[in-house]
Amino acid sequence: MKNVKLEKMTLEDYNDYIYPAVTNYEDQLLLSGRFDNKQEAHEFAVWEYNDIFKDGFYTPETYLYNITVNEQKVGIIWFINEDNQGVPGEAFIGDFLIYEAYRNQGYGYKALRIVEDVAKAQGLTEIRLGVLNHNASAKKLYISVGYTVFKERENDCIMRKLLF
Repeated sequence: MKNVKLEKMTLEDYNDYIYPAVTNYEDQLLLSGRFDNKQEAHEFAVWEYNDIFKDGFYTPETYLYNITVNEQKVGIIWFINEDNQGVPGEAFIGDFLIYEAYRNQGYGYKALRIVEDVAKAQGLTEIRLGVLNHNASAKKLYISVGYTVFKERENDCIMRKLLF
């Protein structure tokens, strides 16, 4: 397999990422059936990203990465270290995306494994993530890496993996 790496996002990378991420999340919320109209989905997506990234790129305990293969950006992933936010030992993956041209080549699998190593190095013992129910390919990937469904909800589920 090619050399998959996580490289910390720069401020410029973050600025290039954030608007399309909110727009994509809004679209995914509509596809999931969680919201009936674009305005509601948009308002929620903006609220959630603003809530997470209170200080934008400089928000403490957020770890933003470009996923690269041989210096080429093939996706992004970021997580929150929730250990200092009242959830001992836990990381939460907030967004994970392999760009369409690079999917089904094993990069997502490898990137998730690398994130596990980063989380373990921070002393974390569990990673959680949310996946919308209509995103069967993502759920299949997470299961292949060892995630299990922790909590089912109407339009999505929370999955987790213990890091031992």
